[in-house]
Amino acid sequence: MASKVFPLEKVRNFGIMAHIDGGKTTTSERILYYSGKNYKIGEVHDGAATMDFMVQEQERGITIQSAATCVQPQSEQVWRQSEKYKVPKIAFVNKMDRIGANFYSVMEQMKNQLGANPVPVVLPIGAGETFSGIVDLISMKALRYDMKTLGKTVTEEEIPADMLEKAKEYRQKMVESAAEQDDALMEKFFAGEELTNDEIKKALRKGCISRAITPAFCGSAFKDKGVQQLLDGVCDYLPSPIDAGDAVSADDPSQKRAPSDSEPFCGLAFKIMNDPRSGGKITFVRVYSGTLKLGAELLDSTINREQRISRLFRMHAAKQEPLDEAHAGDIVACVGLTETRTGDTLCDPEHPITLESIDFPAPVISVAVKPQSRQDNEKLGVALHALAMEDPTFVVTFDQETSESSPWKTRPLSSPSTRRRARRSSPAWASSTSRSSWTA
Repeated sequence: MASKVFPLEKVRNFGIMAHIDGGKTTTSERILYYSGKNYKIGEVHDGAATMDFMVQEQERGITIQSAATCVQPQSEQVWRQSEKYKVPKIAFVNKMDRIGANFYSVMEQMKNQLGANPVPVVLPIGAGETFSGIVDLISMKALRYDMKTLGKTVTEEEIPADMLEKAKEYRQKMVESAAEQDDALMEKFFAGEELTNDEIKKALRKGCISRAITPAFCGSAFKDKGVQQLLDGVCDYLPSPIDAGDAVSADDPSQKRAPSDSEPFCGLAFKIMNDPRSGGKITFVRVYSGTLKLGAELLDSTINREQRISRLFRMHAAKQEPLDEAHAGDIVACVGLTETRTGDTLCDPEHPITLESIDFPAPVISVAVKPQSRQDNEKLGVALHALAMEDPTFVVTFDQETSESSPWKTRPLSSPSTRRRARRSSPAWASSTSRSSWTA
């Protein structure tokens, strides 16, 4: 099946990140529904959420692993990581229908704890039990949601009288923040001229992409309110692959790949997942340039090995949509890259390039495990090997006191050159060797 080709400026690759129980999965379900990807909404508490496809996730009502359509981290740590890698962000204050919800307090926390510069583009109408909609500061209209259509139908109304002054105050702050992003708009603003809504949105987008500001939204994903405007914000403010710029070689900064199908192919393997249905492992690849075709011979430039794509598909949680080709800006899954690990660069063998790898944190927890019998020893080894393949921070060592002749270790390696050296010198996995004690 051919991949549907969208104009590159319309493509958005984004992740949803928050503390546990922040509503990431519920928000994702609404995004899939309002975008037309799903025809119905799956709820976490019913075990029917699209992104929670593992049996354990459905039984417990929580997300255990990230899924591609992805992340279960601590907000502050992920914010620091996003700043390190210069990732633009928009904010969504969820669960405005809960007791104690306070949008304005969250804005202050973002400033004080994250060092962010949040710019509200909407305001909540009420909070807790009285939360009934939002005020759009661009259009200066109140938005109400029809629960009969699960929020698909949104009606515009005049801003409630008791909110009008606050809405004017925050719109003025938003316009000031927008004007600060563009010299021409700044002159227009100080001259007392009104900025058009298009000018405001373009300036906010510029500030978001440069990470000078963080456009902020609010709502209640569970009550089908506010996610609609969040989805619009993804398109209005977050960067496309074109805005993200060229992919740059880690070894030679002068070597680059533009985000275009006409460039030689290069991509980054950013996630590995074991999948018995596919007969092995699935490698998730972000295509930075060129076209990736089914059956193509690719070079893993990190380890200098050529491999062939035997299957190519787009993932929608657990579902696999077969593809014949993928284009710049796409995120796809591949089968056949048996030697590729997380953080490896894949490229056209005729035009090699090595991108910056992923810098993984060091493990901080140690657990000892031991098989109940010798018969389970080999199974344990295979299982640990599979975990180490999926998670680069998962480290496996063997106890020297158990007559093990040489330890075997999996370590997170940050630089491509270090990984190449380590990969060539690592011993093969010897599943037949007797092992009586493992530490993970």
